[in-house]
Amino acid sequence: MNLLGLFRFNRAELIFSVTCFAAAMLAMYVASRMGQPRPFWALMTTYVVANPLAGAVRSKGLFRMLGTLLGSTAALLLVPALSNTPELLTLALALWLGVCLYFSLQDRTPRSYVFMLAAGGRWRRTAASPAGHSPGGTRACGCHGPDRRCRG
Repeated sequence: MNLLGLFRFNRAELIFSVTCFAAAMLAMYVASRMGQPRPFWALMTTYVVANPLAGAVRSKGLFRMLGTLLGSTAALLLVPALSNTPELLTLALALWLGVCLYFSLQDRTPRSYVFMLAAGGRWRRTAASPAGHSPGGTRACGCHGPDRRCRG
């Protein structure tokens, strides 16, 4: 077995790896010192941003913003209109997710990131889920009484 074959990385790749590791550890340290509840996200974000094959950071940021705006707009249109009928709301959100997923799979460019985030980004957990994990969401919604309507 050739031990030199295990070290097949060139100098530039090793420097990149060590630099990314140092940046990730620094981000983890800063997030921990700031008292962030989940400092490991800083570590993961460092590696995502540093990935040389992921494309330009600015375009990904723009696509992320557009996807979040598109998904939030859909949530703000769907939730108030269908909040009293949770079955229809669930169906509408499932259709929205399916349409966005379809378009993201049809578009094989970095623009597909817009549809992926519009389909199931942060907006779905916070804005489109009226019976979410915290009562501070869009509405504190619970099914009370025989009519099972949201009263929040």
